[in-house]
Amino acid sequence: MKFVLNKAKWLRGDASISQLHRHSDGKMCCVGQLAQQCGAQLESLTGRQTALALHNQGELPEALSWLVDDAEPDFADDSRASIEVYGINDLSGLPDKTRIAQLRQIFARHGIEMEVVES
Repeated sequence: MKFVLNKAKWLRGDASISQLHRHSDGKMCCVGQLAQQCGAQLESLTGRQTALALHNQGELPEALSWLVDDAEPDFADDSRASIEVYGINDLSGLPDKTRIAQLRQIFARHGIEMEVVES
């Protein structure tokens, strides 16, 4: 699967304001952009902080099930992979080149090829 990360829309580098989709300026974290490309509706992403929130509402695309760990019945949590993705996406001061390289590695482990575009 191919994922196109749009740098112009990418919300990154600040965990205190990270959201899948921030309504005020239309920015989206990498997971929000990925979820939308996998079929999640923008309204479902707006104001939510994690894929787990989508999962709990029954709105997480099946292709992204690796972002949640629901090994126990009636219980779900962020997966190790999603925690790693959020940590890299939200880390302040990390150069984009490093952030992108690290995210590419994680996504590749889940069969996702990440392309980056400027607009």
